[in-house]
Parts: sequence; C-alpha cells; structure tokens
Amino acid sequence: MRFTLIHFSSTGNTRAVAKLLEHDLTTKHNHEVTLIDGMALIKDLRVGQKTRQKSDPLSISSTSPLLVSARSAIYRSDVVGVGSYTTFDIPAPGFGDIFSEECLPKKFFVNLQYYFGFATQGAAKSSAAQIAATTVGEKNGSARFAGTLIVQAPDSTPVWGPPKPFIDPWSAASVKKIHDFADQLNSVVTQDGKTPKLVLKPKAYKGSDPQKQLSKMLKTPKIDAEKCIKCGKCARECPYNAISLKGDIEDGYPVVDGELCWACGRCYHGCPQEAIWMRLCVSEKRSRVNTQLLPETESDAIGTGKWATTRVPEGMTATTSKAGQLRTLHRTLLGVRWLEYLVLVLGIVGVVYGVYRVFPSNPAEKWGEVKGRVVSAAGKIRTKVAEAKAKREEARLEREREKAEQAQIKEEMRLREEEETRLAKEEEERQKSTIPYEKTESTPPNEHPSSPDVEIPLDSGTGVGEEGEL
Repeated sequence: MRFTLIHFSSTGNTRAVAKLLEHDLTTKHNHEVTLIDGMALIKDLRVGQKTRQKSDPLSISSTSPLLVSARSAIYRSDVVGVGSYTTFDIPAPGFGDIFSEECLPKKFFVNLQYYFGFATQGAAKSSAAQIAATTVGEKNGSARFAGTLIVQAPDSTPVWGPPKPFIDPWSAASVKKIHDFADQLNSVVTQDGKTPKLVLKPKAYKGSDPQKQLSKMLKTPKIDAEKCIKCGKCARECPYNAISLKGDIEDGYPVVDGELCWACGRCYHGCPQEAIWMRLCVSEKRSRVNTQLLPETESDAIGTGKWATTRVPEGMTATTSKAGQLRTLHRTLLGVRWLEYLVLVLGIVGVVYGVYRVFPSNPAEKWGEVKGRVVSAAGKIRTKVAEAKAKREEARLEREREKAEQAQIKEEMRLREEEETRLAKEEEERQKSTIPYEKTESTPPNEHPSSPDVEIPLDSGTGVGEEGEL
C-alpha cells in the first residue's frame, strides 16, 4: 500500500511521530511511505496569513514544486494520514488553507481508500487528530476511516513558568503507542480481520482565531544580538514568512513582523544559538530532546524503546547557571511594557491596603465588626433566597390556575359543541320524518279511470243486483 503522511510540526514533535510511523510502516510492514512537510507548504504558498479574512479569496500558485509534488503523492496514495501539533485544541494555523479546494481539491483524492489523523499534545487535551481525519475524509466519501493517534509529547510550547533548561523526554509509553498505531494501520489496510471497523466522530476545522490570542499574549519574538550569528535559519524555516534579514539597514539581524507572526515557536526552538526569546515567556523550555525518535541501530527499531530518552545536542550543557536564569528573567521583564509594570504596582498596593483594612491595630474589635457584617449579609441573603423561592412558588401556582381555567374553558366549549351537534341532528331527523301535504284531483265515485261509463247499481246491504246476479 502507498501511504502519504502530511505533518504540521512547529517544535519537531509531530514530525518525529510521522518519521517513526514511516519507519515502522516501511521496515516492519513493507509499505511505501511519502512524507510531506505541511509547514513547508504553508511557507512556499504564502498561505495561513494572520491578516487575511475568511471572506478574502485564496490565491494559490499551482506551479509551486512542493504543491505539485504533494498533489502527485496524494493522487497515487491508497492511504493518507495528516498530523499536526495542537494549539488551543486545534491544528496549526494555515491547516485549513492547505486543505482548501484551491490548494488540494477533491480530484486528487479519488484513489484514496483509507485515511487517519494524528496529533501531538502537551498537557492540554487535543482534538487536532479528529479534525485532521475529518478534513481528509471529506475529500473522498467512500474512503474508510483507519483511526486517530494522539500522543503525549514533550511540552515545548513557550509558556509562563520558572526557568527550566530541559523539557521532559519522550516517555516509553508514548513511543509504544506510536508503534502500536503503526501495527493497527497495517491491520486495517490489509484487512486481516484483527481490527474492527472504526467509526469517526466528525469535527470540522473552524479557523485559528484562538492562536491569534496566543500570539498577542506572547508578543513578537525578540532577537538577542549578542548571541545571533546571522545564519538566517529562522528566516528560512519560519512557515509564515514573518522573519526577514534586513541587510545593511539593520546590520543583517533578523527582524520579526508582528502582523505575520503566529507565535508558533519554530524559530524559538530552531535557533542554534538560542538567540530568540519570547517576551512574555520566563521559561527556557526549548526542544533539546531527540525529536527524531529514530534508533541509532536497526536492531533497536522494534525494541523496548530504551532509546527514547533525552539526548542533548553537541554544544549544549545539561544545566543552566543561576546567572543564566536571572538573565532570562531580566530580559523577560524588560520586554514587558511600562503599562503592565504600572498595573503590577497598583495590584501590589491594592493587596497591601486590603491586608491593612482587614487586620487593623485592634483585631478583636475588627473581627467582631467583620463577623457582624458577615452574619447580617448572610441573613439578607437568606431573606432574599426565601423571597425568591416564595415568588417562584407563587408563579408556579398562578401557572397552574391558568392551566386549570384554560382546561375548564376548553371542556365547556367541548360540551357546548356536543350539545349543538346533538340538537342539529335531532332537527334533521324530525324534518326527514315529516311528509308535506300535496292537494290532488279526486276521482268521481261513479267513474273509474280504466272502465267505460257504465252505471252499476249496488245494493247497500248485500252488494247483489235486483235480479240476484252479480
């Protein structure tokens, strides 16, 4: 079977899952697998722009080599899997643009037989795999769902937290889960009967508006000129084309455009000199683990997963000094605007004033006063609750009375209709039983309409003639 795996990876975790799936599907199950970097497609096609409205038309360059290659691979594939990192329970920004009809229309999925979704998540729950599978399934209604994979990966998102030199490594349970999912995919596509038919609960992709809020919160990444060596890796790998090298204007240092930056963290984690930092991020949680997830020797490929441990790249130490932590905190505080400082100071003043008001010089007297206020407030609350309950009961009784009145009116109307119907039927029957009188011309007593004019003398006593004859 021919597989195509499209991955949207920011810190490298989702790409690592895709590569491990590729490794198992090719070496263990002898399938043909093609990997497509979704973030590279976003960068090459210049989609996923934060400033574009949903109603704006999407302009796609059909001559892009990456797009042509992706369309060709999907058209030849029997199985398509899509994976993404999780950002606010949804896939990466630009995901919807890539799977639009302008970019990857349905005609390239005509040969699709199976589809699946996978996603990496940190501490937060993810629906990204479900959304990814739904998106691919809508391209070909006759294709069969092969499952979803949600992996607990090292949480490498730039977040608030204490300075920490290393994130958690990949757990053996997460790595085993990836291996098991590869086996499940093989079982489904080969129809060996070991895996029952899977049913997908659809969930549509509705845009990346939550990610916009995150980018506003983390603010635009900053460049540390003391560490930056102007290698340009951040500009080359930024999927949203938000980083550029200004040359002589800015001495060649990278400049981040806040209107385009989604705060995905790819530059933050990918800088070899750690010269990029997030202004509202205290932590130094960068991707310093082995995101490849591939064993060093083929014998470990389907082993116990003992190789899934932290591996520090060359040139990086396993500890961060106190001075380095303080320097990170100092740089973070300098990035906060003066208005936020003012809000912080006012908050501290408010807390101090509240403590002073609650704990004066005479605690016993103040406590009695506070207790009296609390009791009074509780009594008022109970009174209001009782009044509300009485009002609700009164309203309920009123509704019941109205219902009873309406039922009585309906019953009276029904009886009146029945009485009117009965009287109408009686009148109709009476009219039918009465025959109207019609005046007609009588026949003379001595004439018969059917006999000649013969006078027959009759004897009133015997009915016999004078001569005794009839």
